[in-house]
Amino acid sequence: MALVAGAKEPEKKADYLASKKKHIESRGNSYDAQQWSDHFESLDTNKDGLLSAEEKAAYKEAKKTSNNTAKKAPKKDSKQGKTSLTATVVTPLATAKLPAIDPINTLWFQQPATSFTQSLVIGNGRLGAMVYGDPNKEQIVLNDKSLWSGSKIDHDIPGGHVNLPQIRKHLAAEEFDEAKKLMRGAFKVNHG
Repeated sequence: MALVAGAKEPEKKADYLASKKKHIESRGNSYDAQQWSDHFESLDTNKDGLLSAEEKAAYKEAKKTSNNTAKKAPKKDSKQGKTSLTATVVTPLATAKLPAIDPINTLWFQQPATSFTQSLVIGNGRLGAMVYGDPNKEQIVLNDKSLWSGSKIDHDIPGGHVNLPQIRKHLAAEEFDEAKKLMRGAFKVNHG
């Protein structure tokens, strides 16, 4: 059997894991052997214990496809003359071959959340959600800053930030009463 010039030999699992460990730890991150072993198994589609160039290329292509999951294109509504946005969503389930899971960008949970405090928090500070993660019956609790009732409160006290260094000094020295007095004048806080 002759080797073709430039063709890469398949990579053994031990070599793959050693390379990943070295790369991850060189960046100061912790290496999870089980996670990367599972990742190798998902890439090794023919289950021969080797990663071929074709298997790596298939993973890269699947990853590229999954990163472009939603494509939006303007659509003209002929009845009203308005332009609306329609989304075509391509999910991994709609593809012939499921993409391999990227362990660096994936959160794994042993079980769905059973209470609000166990759910996964996502959001941007104004709009948020708590995701429970049950694949059989998903529950998502939504929250939006504008949904709260009551009067509008201006939390900005001009010049309040000048007291922040002194408040921090009081807190570091465990002088909580002094810190609280300064905070009341500098910031809108609950005074419980």
